Amino acid sequence: MNDSLLNVNDLIIRFSTDSGTVHAVNGVSLDIRPGEVLGVVGESGSGKSVTAKAILNLLPRRSARIERGEILFEGVDLLALTDTELRRIRGRKISMIFQDPTSALNPVLTIGHQLDEVLKEHTEMSSVERRRRSIELLEMVEISSAADRLSQYPHEFSGGMRQRIMIAMALACGPQLLIADEPTTALDVTTQLQILDLLETLRRELQMAIMMITHDVGVVARMADRVAVMYAGTVLEMGDVETILEHPQHPYTEALTQAVPSIEKDRAHTLRTIPGRPPSMLQPLSRCPFFERCAYRSDERCAREIPPLVEVAEGHLVASFCHVRADVA
Repeated sequence: MNDSLLNVNDLIIRFSTDSGTVHAVNGVSLDIRPGEVLGVVGESGSGKSVTAKAILNLLPRRSARIERGEILFEGVDLLALTDTELRRIRGRKISMIFQDPTSALNPVLTIGHQLDEVLKEHTEMSSVERRRRSIELLEMVEISSAADRLSQYPHEFSGGMRQRIMIAMALACGPQLLIADEPTTALDVTTQLQILDLLETLRRELQMAIMMITHDVGVVARMADRVAVMYAGTVLEMGDVETILEHPQHPYTEALTQAVPSIEKDRAHTLRTIPGRPPSMLQPLSRCPFFERCAYRSDERCAREIPPLVEVAEGHLVASFCHVRADVA
C-alpha cells in the first residue's frame, strides 16, 4: 500500500454517552489510491461516517476519542497534526460532502458568501479573483446563471441544487481526495443519477480520488473501483468492485448483494432480507460481529474469536472463518 494516497490503519474510536461507551469503530484498516473511487458500503451504524469524520478530525471532542490507529495522508499521520497544521489540509487537499446539504449550508448567508469564505481561508486570491472562481465553480457543477445565483440563499435552491453547491464548495481548492458521505440519500432518483454523473465527470477531469460512503450497493456498482464492506465498526471484506459484487466471500457481503432489487428478476422472486439486527455497539466485540445473522456459521471459532482481515486472493481481503465458497478458505 505504499502507493496509496490515504492509509487508515487499525483505527479504534469510542464515544462516551449517558448509556455507556459506544464502540463505534473497531480496528478499521483501508486505503485509497490516487485517482480511484473507494466505495464504503454497509448498513446504518456500521461506522462509515465516523471513520470519514475521523480523517478530517471532525468528531465531537467532548464525547469521541481515538484509542488507537493512524491515518496517513501522503505519508503524514493526520492524527499527529495540530489544528493549525490540519487546517492547511482540510478543505485544500481533502474535502468532504456531507449527507444533508440543508444542514451543512448556513441558511442566513448567501451562496456567494459561503463560497468566498472557503476561497479566502485557503487561497491568496483577491476579492475579484474569488468572485470569478465562485462563478466558475457553480458553472462546473452545472448551475445556470451562476453570477446571479451568488446573491441567493440556500432556501432558494432545490435539494439537488444545494447538493451541487456543496460539491462546488468541496472542490473549490482542487482537493486530491473528496469524501462523499451519502451524497444522494435525500434526493429523488433522477437527481441522484445527475449527481452521480457529475461526480464521475469531475473525478475524471480533476484526477482526484473519492471515498464514496453509501448504503446503496447500486451506487457502489456504478461508481467504485474498489469496495470496502463495513459492519459493526469493522471492515469485513475489501477488493475490486467486480470481485466483491459478483463473487463475494463474506456472508454479509453476499447478503447485501442479494438484498438489491433487480428488474431482471421474475416478479415472483422474493427479495432477500438479512434476519436479525447488528450487535449492540455498547459492548466490545468478542466474536465475529456477523455471528448472530450468518447463514454459514459452522466453525466454533466464530463464537469466540474475531476473524482477522486476511488476503484470500490478490487484492481481495476477507474477515471471516466461514467463506461463501468453501474452496476459497
